Amino acid sequence: MVHRRRGSGAPRRALAAALALAAAAAAAAAAPSGAPAAPTCAPPSLAAVLPGAAPAPLPAGAAPSFIVVLLDDRGWDDIGLHHRPPGTPPGAPQPPGAQTPALDALIGAGTSFPSTYTAPLCANSRAELLTGRDYARTGNLFNGFGYDSFALGEATAGDVMRAAGYATAHYGKWHNGRSDEFAPWRRGFDESWLPAPYVHVDNLMRHNGQVVQTSGLMEQAAAAAAERLKAQHQQHRARGGGAAAAAAATPGRDDGDGTGNAAFAPEPYLSRVRAANPGACTDNIRHRAAQMWAFLAYFDDVLGRLVAALDASPLSARTYLMVTADNGPGISPKIARSAGRSSRACIAGRMPSRMLGYKNSYESFLGGRGSEGALRNHLVVRGPGVAAGAVREDALAALSDVLPTVAELAGVAPPAGTPRWSGLSLASLLAPGSAPSAEIAGRYVFTLVDCPSLDRVMRGVLDLDTDRRTFKPQARLSYDPPGGFGACIVGLRGPHKWFGATGRVFAFANGSHVEAPCSELPADAAAPLAAAFDAAARAWWDGVVAEPHSFQKPRFQLGGDQVVTNMEAAAAMDIGGPNVRINTQRATGFAAPGDRVCFNANVTAAGRYAVVVLYFSDLPNARARVALGAWSDILARAAPEVEFDVRAVGAPGEVGVHGRTSMLGGFLDLPASPLGADQEACFTLTRGGGNDTAAPGNDAGAPGNGSSGSGGGGGGGGGGGGGGGGAGAGESSFRGPPDGLPLGAAAGGIPAAPARYARLVPTPAMRAYERRARAAAAADLAAREAAADGGGAGLSAAARAWRRLQLRYLWPDGQVVGKTLFSLRVEDVDDTA
Repeated sequence: MVHRRRGSGAPRRALAAALALAAAAAAAAAAPSGAPAAPTCAPPSLAAVLPGAAPAPLPAGAAPSFIVVLLDDRGWDDIGLHHRPPGTPPGAPQPPGAQTPALDALIGAGTSFPSTYTAPLCANSRAELLTGRDYARTGNLFNGFGYDSFALGEATAGDVMRAAGYATAHYGKWHNGRSDEFAPWRRGFDESWLPAPYVHVDNLMRHNGQVVQTSGLMEQAAAAAAERLKAQHQQHRARGGGAAAAAAATPGRDDGDGTGNAAFAPEPYLSRVRAANPGACTDNIRHRAAQMWAFLAYFDDVLGRLVAALDASPLSARTYLMVTADNGPGISPKIARSAGRSSRACIAGRMPSRMLGYKNSYESFLGGRGSEGALRNHLVVRGPGVAAGAVREDALAALSDVLPTVAELAGVAPPAGTPRWSGLSLASLLAPGSAPSAEIAGRYVFTLVDCPSLDRVMRGVLDLDTDRRTFKPQARLSYDPPGGFGACIVGLRGPHKWFGATGRVFAFANGSHVEAPCSELPADAAAPLAAAFDAAARAWWDGVVAEPHSFQKPRFQLGGDQVVTNMEAAAAMDIGGPNVRINTQRATGFAAPGDRVCFNANVTAAGRYAVVVLYFSDLPNARARVALGAWSDILARAAPEVEFDVRAVGAPGEVGVHGRTSMLGGFLDLPASPLGADQEACFTLTRGGGNDTAAPGNDAGAPGNGSSGSGGGGGGGGGGGGGGGGAGAGESSFRGPPDGLPLGAAAGGIPAAPARYARLVPTPAMRAYERRARAAAAADLAAREAAADGGGAGLSAAARAWRRLQLRYLWPDGQVVGKTLFSLRVEDVDDTA
């Protein structure tokens, strides 16, 4: 939220409402791949949106505030209104399916864009929402492989609005960079609460970079922090306005075979859903639908508390509230494969729209990814002067439109040097009776979807130019076949959708977005449209490739007030050796001298830096070198470097709590990088094990703090940084709790009693859920402790507390300071090519 912020007497324009990139998410289910068993293009039978009272216009002279809520893995069909049949009277009991009364009421009070197109995956969509640009332009490409961040040269919504005087805030999931320089508190947000993923009770969150023990349900704690900030700004007029925003839930994950994390399906919501949805559908798809709907019911309670608090606030008359989601419903491919062809009744119950596909799914009927079920979603905007109950079927929208829309409503222009936005402002469509402009009506919306060409880029490295940046254009980034990226693009314009992989064109009508033979245009009718789409897509792709940040791996920064830099293995921009490979979050295959990974890295402040490596290896006699400087100096051995023995520690699962170990390789005395110079850090194996034969599984890094594949050394200028202390090179270190981590709460276990909330008082169902969640979390932790080293017998209190946190959060040994903690849990990478 936002309101005016005043400074030392004179009023000045302030933002108080920044984009809240909240993480609410759910493990949703969807129809399996392939064409529908009995395809029909009849529009879904949905109840009409019932308009609420029209909001008054923005008061004269008032600066608007904004709240943007982004749900994770919630599909178009995961809205209660999309399950209500026509003619359902107001106040009637909710029929079977998704139940979201608070969101339904918000839709009735605002303007909806039912054809809002997202990006394929979580990180992609957050990049678009944050920057207002097509994600592929920003350096973002996937949910891993070092491409799930966007360049530091991109301007975020926080940057844009803060430059205009707004106070900005972020709450919830971020998923755009795992090192401190990419964190929200360094990217334009004055206030940030970043939770650890998949821990629903008493979450250890990072508040502006510092680890803070919260109490209560994760979503409630984040929303309460937002409400608390709003109240502080209302009370302290000298500071003026503030920012507040919502965070919803981050669900658990399930690998579909009973392993992994149980889906987030809170009780008593799940029992309610099952009672309201009787029937014979018992397959995995249906089971996961019930879990998803339970999550939605819980989220809707959280949203309802937030909206009620906003409506009771003086800010309500000048606040725009926007709710959307990041992609289609998330479902493990294992579940989709095991489900086979579910009955039409089950599919219709799960997805009344009958759209094909789910998050990043490959659809055999389409011959690729990018189906409507994967990309189409819903955006609602409520606020001053916004038409109530309006449904804009006449306009395509995209997540990249949100920032331009917020900026226009606020009267804000992007600062000089801001990369050009891809999105268009939808502000003109919020007024009653408005019509789309020619620009909006005639727009093409393109997105890059997962495909073999993209997979080859992610799992390897691109050719570099003489400046050691990605050389562009190059053959591996070509639009044309064979292997070109034209086959990886999906486009929309008006009622038509085009697939670059096949050239097929579908026409949607009357609210139906079913991809089936009945909506596919015959070849003669499709040909001219396909040619126009192809020409526009080629121009779009040429523009993407020409962008300075596209297809560039992250550039890490060392020094200043940043204590540790995490150079994650998958972010290597160059590799050497026949067996070295980039994986989702690590680099593997180190076996022979010369095997290496190199990272873009600049030193912002001269000083001594500790080199810490988080790894596993079964090479018996290995030695490695880390160097940082210009590439020519690294080759000539003229750059600062340190060499050290790398002891064998076994394969994953054999060492420590989570199969990784760490070591202090030594220290580097680094000068600041010359202004405008691009430098790099390289980890090179200088001695392999035994006969230097390949040893599968040798891993130079998983998320963590280290300088090889797993991240860089840390430390500000001056004395030894990164917590190196006095340890000698090659000595095992950092096995205990990292600096700055609050251990008190962990030492006492998980309390059974629900937390007390000063604001946003929970519903009875939410309190019941919290009691159950606490009991389940305590039992799960006790079981893990019993299975790990005899429950930690003989450990000191601090060591036992750290072990508990490691077991609960999947934190490996080797963490240096609390503010940079990484989990070994791999987020949202189930669907790779």
